[in-house]
Amino acid sequence: MDNLLTEAAKAHERGDTEKASRLYGEVLDSVVSEDEQFAAHMGMASLYEDREDFLAALQSLKQALELRPDAADAWNNLGLLLRKMDRSAEAAEALQRAYRNDPENADYLVNLGSLHLKESDPGTAKTYLDLALQLEPNHAVGHANLALVLAVFGRIEEAEEHIRLATVYGFDSPEPILERIAKMKQIRSSIYKKAEQEHTQVTGEQRESQEEADEERGKLVLLNSLEHSIRALVKQQHDLIHDTEDMEQKSLELDEHIETIRSQIRTLRKELGLPEVNERDKFMGENYMLRDDERSQLEQEPGETGSETPSDL
Repeated sequence: MDNLLTEAAKAHERGDTEKASRLYGEVLDSVVSEDEQFAAHMGMASLYEDREDFLAALQSLKQALELRPDAADAWNNLGLLLRKMDRSAEAAEALQRAYRNDPENADYLVNLGSLHLKESDPGTAKTYLDLALQLEPNHAVGHANLALVLAVFGRIEEAEEHIRLATVYGFDSPEPILERIAKMKQIRSSIYKKAEQEHTQVTGEQRESQEEADEERGKLVLLNSLEHSIRALVKQQHDLIHDTEDMEQKSLELDEHIETIRSQIRTLRKELGLPEVNERDKFMGENYMLRDDERSQLEQEPGETGSETPSDL
């Protein structure tokens, strides 16, 4: 069946959608593994989307997710499809699921940022894009989207720098963004010129205040999502069946995901002026926001509790 799936993918790449559809159908009509069924449904979803048969594509993605509910790539594709269908709230939820299942994939954060930018929420968009570029500093599309966000905020020089970086890293269609930046630059120049003519002093205090408020709101939205994610991962880790052969590997993968999200939560809390660790961060009596070295330190100091922020944070 691997050969059929490979042939189907190649047929799709060269535009032979009829053959690709037939081959994917043969896989689905046969007795195959869940992984092969999943791949066939994902392939069919892509074919349907290319034909702009979005409802059929949606059905194929849902069938894929029934087989593998934690498949981050399927949730991501679902989010992008729902965005095309103008179902933004559902798209955001699907993209959040993709990110929660694979928090080290910058693509999912960029897609979330792009969605919020489309929905006229540049503050939240900037939060996601900043985090994406922390994970992958050379993400071309991330820099391109951040350039748009900064242009909206009137930070023209920074926008120009990010579209330059996007081009350096391989972004091949910067012209529309450059036009948008040029238009925003003209608007800014006309505002400054009018202010000079009226002998007024133009300050950016109000704009900066609004920008800071938008950015803080975006950080709070992301923080809330991450806090739900880490608690779900901690519970999943606790519920692992210890006699399964791959328990150790799953536990290691969960540890990596938890550590990644823990670091992001603590960074956001610090930026927002919140305690990095608090009493609510507990599951089964253990504070999961503490790092191993901090937990060891607290165990050596009986007078301390996990509800306080360690002094060396």
